[in-house]
Amino acid sequence: MVKNKEINLNGLFKLKNIFNKICLFVMKRRNLLNGSVFEYIILSFVFVLLTLFYTNFTILNGTHQLFVEGPGDGTAGFLWFNTVDSDNIPTFGSTDMANYPNGENLQNPTQITYTAVIMPLWVLSKLFGPVMGLNIVTFFGFWSCAIAMYWLMKKLVNNIPVAFFSGFAATFMPYHIMKSSSHLTYIFSVVFVLILGAFIGFWKKPSVTRSFILALMIALAYYTDGYFLLIATIFVACLVFGALIYELVLHSSWKVIVHKIKFFLLSLAMLVVMILPIAYTQISQGSKIDGVLSKARGNIAFDIDFYATRPIDFFLPSALNPFLKDNLDFQKLIEYKSKHSNGSENMTYIGYTLIVLSAIGGACVLVYIFRRQSSSLKKYKFNNNFLFIMALSLVSIPVLMIWMMPPHISVFGFRLIMPSGILLHYNIALWRVMARFYLPLHVIFTVVAGMSLSVLISIHKNKISNRKKSYIFEYSITALLIVLVAAEYATIASRPSYDFNNLPKVYTWLSNQSNIKVVAELPIVDRPLSISYDFATAQVIHKKKLLNTPLTNNEIGSHNALGDIDSQEAINYSILSGADTIISHNKPCFNPSWGSLVYRDDNKINTRESQYYGSPICVYKVTTAQKAKIDPMFVKLKWGTFLDAAFIDPKTKDEYLMLYGGSGTLSVVDRSNHSTVGEAYLSAKILPTPGGGFTGGTWSVSQDNKVFARGVMPGSFYEKIDTSKPVTIKVLNSNGTNPGITQVALKDIVVTSVDTK
Repeated sequence: MVKNKEINLNGLFKLKNIFNKICLFVMKRRNLLNGSVFEYIILSFVFVLLTLFYTNFTILNGTHQLFVEGPGDGTAGFLWFNTVDSDNIPTFGSTDMANYPNGENLQNPTQITYTAVIMPLWVLSKLFGPVMGLNIVTFFGFWSCAIAMYWLMKKLVNNIPVAFFSGFAATFMPYHIMKSSSHLTYIFSVVFVLILGAFIGFWKKPSVTRSFILALMIALAYYTDGYFLLIATIFVACLVFGALIYELVLHSSWKVIVHKIKFFLLSLAMLVVMILPIAYTQISQGSKIDGVLSKARGNIAFDIDFYATRPIDFFLPSALNPFLKDNLDFQKLIEYKSKHSNGSENMTYIGYTLIVLSAIGGACVLVYIFRRQSSSLKKYKFNNNFLFIMALSLVSIPVLMIWMMPPHISVFGFRLIMPSGILLHYNIALWRVMARFYLPLHVIFTVVAGMSLSVLISIHKNKISNRKKSYIFEYSITALLIVLVAAEYATIASRPSYDFNNLPKVYTWLSNQSNIKVVAELPIVDRPLSISYDFATAQVIHKKKLLNTPLTNNEIGSHNALGDIDSQEAINYSILSGADTIISHNKPCFNPSWGSLVYRDDNKINTRESQYYGSPICVYKVTTAQKAKIDPMFVKLKWGTFLDAAFIDPKTKDEYLMLYGGSGTLSVVDRSNHSTVGEAYLSAKILPTPGGGFTGGTWSVSQDNKVFARGVMPGSFYEKIDTSKPVTIKVLNSNGTNPGITQVALKDIVVTSVDTK
């Protein structure tokens, strides 16, 4: 019995020793963290709770919910890749799950600059499923920024509440909230926090190790998003020039400056090695990259100006702010701001709390510089860290803002060219949305505001003799500022999550039909992207091969003339392409001659869940015997003369194809998109675009510079054409001028080969 007690006591002593060692490990202060492991565990947990709240607790239902507002890049982008071609890493191979039977080539060379996001997402999708994988990556994007900014500020000011304030402000801003729905990589401000932290550590004490860490952080940004190639490079250049200004102001010796520059050049050499895969891809597949990018954007000169940041963007809160959304004056300002860019790209609101704190910090610097010997600021944490950060911001803030401006601005009557204008001048068309420089700009503002807050707190704490009261003051003022920032940045009340369970039941039914292999969901359009995104999102549920595609390899718009279920062109194309099932929306169900109705879905769904899943939804099984009667000719629109996006009337759901400036060119092709030789009958209706403001005018249709049909608006034609030559349609105002780019359109375009007429 005694021996057993001794054994039990020894076991208890061992457990106690293990417990003590664990406590010592988590409670011990770490130089790298400038705090204990326990502190970071607690703060990580708090930021987890905040991230849960700001993402509507979506990850708790992560198998069927996403923190996005509807179908779009968030559901038809990374998620789609990992769902429809789950056996391959998304950047490799090809799939016939979309654009069937031609398929889609997933070997997109631009994806190499998304490796840091794509690879973890692919692994997580394998482990937890694509929806949960995307939820985890989204969650990590918010949480990582918060904890990284907390770490950086804790190192700089050694103040827990100030570091927490900075982590909160850097993370839960409207830009991140909006981007989580559309462009996932732009919630990863963490890369710029890490670059800034690595640079500060490097410049303080250059070494081979710190040179490597700095290069690694820059490379991480390069592999997160293609835009970060430009943005991170400019950001680092700003940091270097700001640091040199700091050294010159302090009258550092040239020996010290040269020593730091040498190690910085070593860091650049390491960076070059790290990004060799990107460089090789650009050199070997540059033309393919240009082709991919050209499909994803419009006129680059127009886009750079349209998506540029205007001063109002920095000062106007989100349109979804629940405290302002009912204010008429605010809504008028939002309407004015929305005349350029879109809801996420012009959401570059900095926040008055950060701006005021940063301005106070700047004023303190001026006082310190001009009254350096007598200034009492020396006593209140106004140390070299603060001066160094202010020197970095002195360069970074104006330069980053200038990059965000339109290509040209007028100052006192002088027309000045901005950096984006220089890119246009030299025909550099890799980047078009300069508003994304907001990410490092906001990081700098947050750091400056946080350091300014730490100085202000130190000044007032020094005047309070009671230590307990000083801590109450410190935490109270910080909590108040967090509340102010939360109110300024508030968007959550208007941002419900997207739930796949709310999709029409037809897609669940479809997933269980083993005899259905290939689906054509009408209309088969490349754009509007909203429709393509809707159908690609539904494919995540049913996993059938689709004729539709969110990422076409053909010329954009080539499918847009096909029409809907009431167009024989759409039916012919679908059957010839191998579809065994055709789905229609918003049109009455019927029993067609080419097939049979097999399922009808009349469920009324929340319109927020989708932009095009209208009822009734009718599913038709194709009768193969009809194939012999199908006409094999189809219309292909020339992108650039027609707008690349079809217009869907929200009331009638009719499809209109808008002519670019009143003039459009089309050709006749077969199902494989090859030109045809022969004769055919071409017919179409020419009319004003609904709501386009066009009131009257004339139209003409010509081929080989010969007009064969003309009339007054609106009108229609039915004429025989030579299928080997393009057809041009021209519309003029009553005064002989060209109409606006969205004022006139075609409808019900049909081409029928002569031998089947």
